[in-house]
Amino acid sequence: MSAGEILLRLKQGNALARQRESESFRDLGAFAFGGLKESLDERMKEQQRKRQQADMIERIRESAKQQMMLQRQHARLQKDVAGYKETLEKQSMGFRMSEWDRKLLKYGGRFRAEMMDLSVNIPLERALDLGRGMVRKILVE
Repeated sequence: MSAGEILLRLKQGNALARQRESESFRDLGAFAFGGLKESLDERMKEQQRKRQQADMIERIRESAKQQMMLQRQHARLQKDVAGYKETLEKQSMGFRMSEWDRKLLKYGGRFRAEMMDLSVNIPLERALDLGRGMVRKILVE
C-alpha cells in the first residue's frame, strides 16, 4: 500500500468517524430535547390540573355561598309566613290590627297568590327575586 492510499484511507476513516460523531451528537441532542419537551409537557399538564382544581374549589365556594344565602332567605320567608298566619288569627278573632299586621296581611296575600299557587311555575331565581321584591315593597316601606 502506498502512502497516498494510506492517506486516502485515513481521510475516509476520519470522515466516517466525523459522520458517526455528528450522528451521535444529533441523536444525543434529539434525546435531550425530547426529554426536555416531555418535562415541559408534564409541567404544563400539572399546571393545568392545578388551575382546574382551583377553579373547582372556587365553584364549590360560590355554591356554598349561594346555599347559605338561600337558607337565610328561606328562614326569613318562614318567619314572615308565620307572622302572616298569626296576623290572620288575630284578624279572625277580632283583635286590633297594627300597621305591621296590615303589612303582613298584604304580603301574605300576595305571597300566596304569586308564589304558592299551584298554577304558578317559575324558576327558583325568579321566585327569590319576586319574594325579595315583595318584602322590599310591602314590609320594608
